[in-house]
Amino acid sequence: MRCRHFIIRFTTQDTHNDEARINEFLQGIHVHSVQTSVSAPGCCSVLIFYEEAPSQVSRPNRSSNNLPETAILQPEEPTLTPEQQRIYDRLREWRGERAAAEGKPAYVIAHNAVLMHIARHHMTIHTAEELASIKHFGPARTTRYGPALLHLLTLLTTSTEAPLFEDTDT
Repeated sequence: MRCRHFIIRFTTQDTHNDEARINEFLQGIHVHSVQTSVSAPGCCSVLIFYEEAPSQVSRPNRSSNNLPETAILQPEEPTLTPEQQRIYDRLREWRGERAAAEGKPAYVIAHNAVLMHIARHHMTIHTAEELASIKHFGPARTTRYGPALLHLLTLLTTSTEAPLFEDTDT
C-alpha cells in the first residue's frame, strides 16, 4: 500500500486547482482509505492510501478495469451541451452549498468527474443504484447524498430553476 499527501487550500481558485490535482490522481488507482485534517488556518491535509492499478505500472494515467464496466467513468468528450453545462454548474453549486453546510471540502461530497458524469447522463440516472455505480461515488455517498441528488436532478430536468440545497436527512 502506498500513501500520497495533498494540501487543499480554502480559497476559491486554489480549492478548484487542488481538487483538480486530486481528481487527476484518483484516476486509475485503488483507494483503500482517505484521511483528512485541518493542518493550518485556511487549508486541510489529505492523505490517500492506495495501490496502483496494474495498468498504472505500464501505462501511466490510464483508468483501472477492476470495477464493473458500468462503474467506470469512461473518457468522454471535453465539451458539454448547453443543457449538460447547466446541469453541471448547478450540481457544482449544490455540492458547494452542501459542503459548506457540513463543514467539509467539496471533493468529500463528490469529485468533479462524478458531477461531470452525472451531468452527461442526467436523463438516464433515476435510481440510487445508478448513482452508486459511478466510480468514486459508491454506496456510502449514495446513501448520504443520493436522495438529494436525485431530487435535484428531477427538479433540474423539469424546470430551469431549482433550489440548490435541501436537507433531506431530517
